[in-house]
Amino acid sequence: MNRKQLTLILAAVVVLGGLGLWVRHSQVAGYRPAAGRMGQKVLGDFDVNETVAVRIVNGTNELDLAKQDGKWTVAERDAYPANFGTISEFIRNLGDLKTAQAVEAGESQLGRLELKAPDSDTGGGMLVELKQADGSTLASLLLGKKHLKKPASPSPMGGDEGWPDGRYVMVPGKLDTLSLVSETFANIEPKPDQWLNKDFFKVQKSKRVSVTWPEATNSWTLARETETGTMTLENPLPGETLDTSKAGSVASALGYPSFNDVSKNNPQVEALFTNAVSVKIETFEGFNYDLKAAKSDSGDDYYLTVTVSAAYPRERTPGADEKPEDKEKLDQEFKEKTDKLDEKLKTEQALDGWTYRVSKWTLDTVLKKRSELMKAEDAKETGSTEADPGIDLMPDASALPIVPDLQPIPPPPAPVNATDVIKPPDTAKPAAIEAPPTPPPAPDAKPAESQPADVPAAEAPKPTAETIAVPPVVPPAEPPPAPAPEGN
Repeated sequence: MNRKQLTLILAAVVVLGGLGLWVRHSQVAGYRPAAGRMGQKVLGDFDVNETVAVRIVNGTNELDLAKQDGKWTVAERDAYPANFGTISEFIRNLGDLKTAQAVEAGESQLGRLELKAPDSDTGGGMLVELKQADGSTLASLLLGKKHLKKPASPSPMGGDEGWPDGRYVMVPGKLDTLSLVSETFANIEPKPDQWLNKDFFKVQKSKRVSVTWPEATNSWTLARETETGTMTLENPLPGETLDTSKAGSVASALGYPSFNDVSKNNPQVEALFTNAVSVKIETFEGFNYDLKAAKSDSGDDYYLTVTVSAAYPRERTPGADEKPEDKEKLDQEFKEKTDKLDEKLKTEQALDGWTYRVSKWTLDTVLKKRSELMKAEDAKETGSTEADPGIDLMPDASALPIVPDLQPIPPPPAPVNATDVIKPPDTAKPAAIEAPPTPPPAPDAKPAESQPADVPAAEAPKPTAETIAVPPVVPPAEPPPAPAPEGN
């Protein structure tokens, strides 16, 4: 390689390196931080209370929330009530949204920050519009790419891409409002089911539950006399024994149900109710629930309709011995209870006319067939199983190992007399215990001096029925002395 070629190669390297640095610099400088707007409101000052509609667009998905008669509704769900708390918090956050870091960028960089128009092929953001009563736009904002906070050190479990701690936002068409904010708006999506008011009916103090299946043999009714009583089966058939644990689950079923989505006048959904299961529930408070359930095409959930009625006392009957000073207190308590029941009835009656999609586990406890509520057969209940024909439970006796004959142990000899039998001591008086016998004297010991004639010898106690005979302790006999060796 000559010097000219080497010079050309070095020049090409320098040119390519410079071009790479320029591209990198242009990319970084395209949305570099800018000073002067930190802490300022991104949308400026506007009255959040003037908002009567919210429009959210992301790609081809659109959501419209509107206030009707003072209540927020979801347009894509036939004006079903929306969650006021979720909407009000979102609008309030938009009004208070402040710039955490101002960013300068050109039009060419908006796609990288996902701040282009929602209908763009790539790099489109999520458009949020707040509208006022005359239909004009009160405020609008593009929600772009989420900002990820990198971990200080690599994690051994992976996930080094970081976690969201902010989001790029911009007022449409105004590059000087491009900002990084601390809000991520993670739950803001144009999905109607996420904005619905999920308040649902609640069955309390069940008195009678009746489930009617298309097949009559699967139907059943459980009832109880008191609020704390046990559910019993009405009109049991011969051989049926109700499983009390399953009956107890039915008594507490649908205490806190929930739903995932809602529809109205949907022909495809209504066609599924041809073979619907009917559930009727009566409560001790006087509420009556008439439910119809149909399994969805996927089988993972149910469609449910709800009709609620109630009949409970409107006036309190004073007690016979009720004192005047107690009447006012009891009347006030009765009124408060009645007002709560009235509010509950009003809320639950508003569910009529809608079809709800509920999860499978919500209705599985009550949608049981008659046989599923009964105890299992005795063999299954005790855990016994039939013998497996492939397993020999009684092996051939000839295959067992040979055990030598064992001689029986003879019984102990009969006692010589009644005093030889050990009887339990009488608790009335303590049992006498014999003194241990005197051991024989040693061979080299002197004989003991005889007792004087006038000193009587101690008499041994006569054995009685209460005396426990203790056998004497006999010392072992000493071996005889070895014979002396004979002389040679």
